[in-house]
Amino acid sequence: MRRAAAVLAGLLACGLVAAAAADPIVSARYAGPTDRYNHGVLGDRIEWSSLIVWTASGRQSRFDIQDASVFEDIAPRLADIDGDGLPEAWVIRSDATDGARLEAYGLADGALSPRYAGPAIGTGFRWLNPLGIGDFDGDGAPEAAYIETPHIGGILTVVRPEGDRLQIVARAQSYSTHAIGSTQLDLGAIHDIDGDGADDMIVLTQLHDRLAVLSLRDSRLVERWRSGPLKRIAGGLRIRPTQSGVEASYRTTDGGTAILSIPAQALTPLR
Repeated sequence: MRRAAAVLAGLLACGLVAAAAADPIVSARYAGPTDRYNHGVLGDRIEWSSLIVWTASGRQSRFDIQDASVFEDIAPRLADIDGDGLPEAWVIRSDATDGARLEAYGLADGALSPRYAGPAIGTGFRWLNPLGIGDFDGDGAPEAAYIETPHIGGILTVVRPEGDRLQIVARAQSYSTHAIGSTQLDLGAIHDIDGDGADDMIVLTQLHDRLAVLSLRDSRLVERWRSGPLKRIAGGLRIRPTQSGVEASYRTTDGGTAILSIPAQALTPLR
């Protein structure tokens, strides 16, 4: 497996397996490697058929997919979107008919089961990359964001829970957070850059040579800043707050590391 060596390193270096000792689910991983979904967007044909979580008390729970779909992912992410203080395990689930969709799993009566499901892309062998959970409109209730088809038109999508469904709030095209065949999923970030109480989304443009900042307002995504041309970005995007805004650091495809300042005053005001 070309991806096998990258999985453990990705879990540790990218922080994709989270830990929160005070919460019932404190860690998660995939199991059950399978080649039944021949897509290879992450570098090989091996995906996953099972999700395993551990609780703070050490109890283990497992969910095994019973159909032909797979978890087309590197590692689950833990985040709480419904404000109950209990993190869900967020995953990418894909099949050959409808492609990928964002899902979240939680514990109910000790059993691990789907808690939220977003809309599928609708075409087989199409993928999405989660950006994360944040309060993007500043109303105190978190939303989820992902890039649909990051290699084909790259649609930044924001969804929020309604019942057990994740409903689309807003979409904007021509962004990316992944290079096809790569195991690096960390080409996007979330941070409230201008301190207005709403999280902003920092993502790449389609050629991976610029950074852009978008905000959600009135059910629309607004691009508020875009960098000039940069060395192509390979991964490791990290955001550090500064007195004037944020500093973005990232790895470049030539093996280097770059740092870019994004001042809050450079963001276009929202109207």
